[in-house]
Amino acid sequence: MHCPSCQNSPLQPTKLEYGFPALGCKKCGGYLISILSYRLWADERGIDTTTGDRPLEVADDTKTALLCPKCERIMPKFRISGKTSNRVDVCLSCAEVWLDEGEWSLLKSLNLQDKLPTILSEPWQKAIYKEMFGGNQESKYEKLFGPEDYKTIRSFREWLTNHPQRAHIQDYINRFNTVDK
Repeated sequence: MHCPSCQNSPLQPTKLEYGFPALGCKKCGGYLISILSYRLWADERGIDTTTGDRPLEVADDTKTALLCPKCERIMPKFRISGKTSNRVDVCLSCAEVWLDEGEWSLLKSLNLQDKLPTILSEPWQKAIYKEMFGGNQESKYEKLFGPEDYKTIRSFREWLTNHPQRAHIQDYINRFNTVDK
């Protein structure tokens, strides 16, 4: 089996942590891990959350889609968090995860090493998206309307959201905007 990142370097059996088997690439430093092995390791052993005092070194995230070295299907990318641009590559068919060099250390530094299956979930990914892009919309409108008007608009939006005649009010506003004066 060959490295999905280097494509020609063989993957060698190794251990990511004590008792945590993986397949590693000596050329790029990446690891292929099985979700099943991960879960067994996490269940059988405590999770070491220390990262040591050395600086965290993380390779650039692979920019292109990778092919699973087992089944050759495309591995979708899942964001680790909103604090980093790194993403893990996952084969949804084989339940294998590709970690680029340093991404395991990154997971540990973010205290996410025990949350790998959660990171791959839709709610986690939606929360990251909201964290990254939700605030951008708010600041965009605040700049557009100005702080005072934006505060008034938000107050009106909150009032309208909870109003029992919301649909009729929205209809009135929409009609008012289209009526010739």
